[in-house]
Amino acid sequence: MMKITKPFRMSLVKAKGMDTVKKMSISSGVNRWTLSDILNSRKTEVTTQTYCKLEIWLRRKNDEYEK
Repeated sequence: MMKITKPFRMSLVKAKGMDTVKKMSISSGVNRWTLSDILNSRKTEVTTQTYCKLEIWLRRKNDEYEK
Protein backbone atom coordinates (compact mmCIF):
# COMPACT_ATOMS: atom_id res chain seq x y z
CA MET A 1 0.00 0.00 0.00
CA MET A 2 1.12 3.53 -0.79
CA LYS A 3 0.25 6.67 1.16
CA ILE A 4 -1.41 9.53 -0.73
CA THR A 5 0.22 12.62 0.71
CA LYS A 6 -1.49 15.99 0.74
CA PRO A 7 1.02 17.51 -1.77
CA PHE A 8 0.49 14.56 -4.15
CA ARG A 9 -3.30 14.88 -3.86
CA MET A 10 -3.10 18.63 -4.45
CA SER A 11 -0.97 18.01 -7.56
CA LEU A 12 -3.67 15.66 -8.85
CA VAL A 13 -6.41 18.22 -8.18
CA LYS A 14 -4.42 20.95 -9.91
CA ALA A 15 -3.62 18.77 -12.95
CA LYS A 16 -7.25 17.60 -13.16
CA GLY A 17 -8.29 21.18 -13.81
CA MET A 18 -11.70 21.35 -15.44
CA ASP A 19 -11.68 17.69 -16.51
CA THR A 20 -14.35 15.45 -15.04
CA VAL A 21 -13.45 12.61 -12.69
CA LYS A 22 -14.74 10.23 -15.35
CA LYS A 23 -12.40 11.67 -18.00
CA MET A 24 -9.48 11.61 -15.56
CA SER A 25 -10.37 8.03 -14.67
CA ILE A 26 -10.35 6.92 -18.30
CA SER A 27 -7.03 8.62 -19.07
CA SER A 28 -5.31 7.39 -15.90
CA GLY A 29 -6.76 3.89 -15.79
CA VAL A 30 -7.89 4.33 -12.16
CA ASN A 31 -11.43 3.45 -11.09
CA ARG A 32 -13.51 6.64 -10.96
CA TRP A 33 -14.87 5.89 -7.47
CA THR A 34 -11.37 5.31 -6.14
CA LEU A 35 -10.23 8.49 -7.85
CA SER A 36 -13.12 10.47 -6.38
CA ASP A 37 -12.26 9.17 -2.90
CA ILE A 38 -8.61 10.19 -3.37
CA LEU A 39 -9.45 13.67 -4.66
CA ASN A 40 -11.90 14.25 -1.78
CA SER A 41 -9.49 12.96 0.91
CA ARG A 42 -11.69 9.98 1.76
CA LYS A 43 -8.94 7.56 0.77
CA THR A 44 -5.35 8.07 1.88
CA GLU A 45 -3.86 4.68 1.01
CA VAL A 46 -3.96 2.92 -2.36
CA THR A 47 -2.30 -0.06 -3.95
CA THR A 48 1.12 0.43 -5.47
CA GLN A 49 -0.40 -0.16 -8.92
CA THR A 50 -2.96 2.63 -8.46
CA TYR A 51 -0.31 5.01 -7.14
CA CYS A 52 1.94 4.29 -10.13
CA LYS A 53 -0.95 4.89 -12.58
CA LEU A 54 -1.62 8.26 -10.96
CA GLU A 55 2.06 9.17 -10.98
CA ILE A 56 2.34 8.35 -14.70
CA TRP A 57 -0.85 10.30 -15.46
CA LEU A 58 0.48 13.28 -13.51
CA ARG A 59 3.78 13.24 -15.42
CA ARG A 60 1.92 13.14 -18.74
CA LYS A 61 -0.28 16.07 -17.72
CA ASN A 62 2.75 18.06 -16.59
CA ASP A 63 4.46 17.34 -19.93
CA GLU A 64 1.36 18.66 -21.74
CA TYR A 65 1.51 21.92 -19.76
CA GLU A 66 5.17 22.42 -20.63
CA LYS A 67 4.53 22.19 -24.39
